[in-house]
Amino acid sequence: MKKIVPIVVFFIVLSISSFAQGKIITKAEADEIFGPVKSKIRFSSKVLESYVQKNDYVMFRYVKDKVNILGNNRSPLFKQFDVKNNDVYFVFGSDVVKELLALGAEDDTYIEQRDSTISLSNGTNVGEWSPACPPCCPMCEE
Repeated sequence: MKKIVPIVVFFIVLSISSFAQGKIITKAEADEIFGPVKSKIRFSSKVLESYVQKNDYVMFRYVKDKVNILGNNRSPLFKQFDVKNNDVYFVFGSDVVKELLALGAEDDTYIEQRDSTISLSNGTNVGEWSPACPPCCPMCEE
């Protein structure tokens, strides 16, 4: 019985963390942990909020100084980009994005490219720790 408890706890923690894609930290923490912002694109917070109202998660990828955004099941929210199965996007849970928008309360959100990840910033807050898809895609967890 004592051996089973840690295994059960491990799977509970794993399942909880799989739904929480992303975490909110300060800009200073993001710079320290993930490096400086290499480029950023301003995006309407209202438009982003409308995306997260309709999707359980949103995914971001920089493509030639532009950003492509996907919703549930890797469906493109912009039709101007081709999406290949092996294209890597960074996944943010809708709850994390909603919290970031509420905390920052700014009209614009910035989609930021860093060394090895993409972050979202609004005000003094940054959404980070987003898993890459693939290999860690939400539809695999459903």
